[in-house]
Amino acid sequence: DPLGNFLFQFGDIGTTAGRLEHPYGIAADQSLRLYVSEMLGHRISRFTDKGVFESSFGSFGIRDGELNQPTGVDVDIDGAVWGADTGNDRIQKFSRDGEQLLTVGAYGINVGYFDKPLDVAVDRQRRIWVADTENHRIQRFNSYGQFELAFGRKGAYTSEFNRPTSI
Repeated sequence: DPLGNFLFQFGDIGTTAGRLEHPYGIAADQSLRLYVSEMLGHRISRFTDKGVFESSFGSFGIRDGELNQPTGVDVDIDGAVWGADTGNDRIQKFSRDGEQLLTVGAYGINVGYFDKPLDVAVDRQRRIWVADTENHRIQRFNSYGQFELAFGRKGAYTSEFNRPTSI
C-alpha cells in the first residue's frame, strides 16, 4: 500500500499455469492486470490485480510469438504488451491476449539492432525505448518499430554506459 505495508504475494515456482519459472520483469496495465516475464519459462504470464492467474503466452523458440529468455516487459497506453526477447535479440509486441503483433530488431551492432536487450519501456507517445545491454546503449523506435535514435557507448564517462539493464 502507499505506506509500504505488505499486501499479498503470488506465483509459486514451477512451469505449470499460474506458476513462475525465474520471473524477471513485471508491468501493470491500466486495469492493474500484472504481466510477468518468465526468463526460464520463456513466456509472459498475466495475473489480476490480486495475483490470480489469468493466462500466459509464448513458448521457447525463434519464430514470431515465441520467446527465448524474456526479461523486461511493459504495457503501452493501448494495452499492448511489449517484451524484451533477450535470447532472440529482439523486442516483441503482443495483444493483451498474447497475439504477436510486431517484431522489432534482430541481432547486430548497428543502430536498430540489438545484442541482449534486457528492458523495454513505451512512453505516452508510443515510442519504444530499449536497453540494448551488450551494445552499451539506449535505442528508441517509433510505434511501428522503426529506428529513431540511439545514444551511449561503452565507458564510464558522460554519455557512456556499461551494460544498461533497465529503462
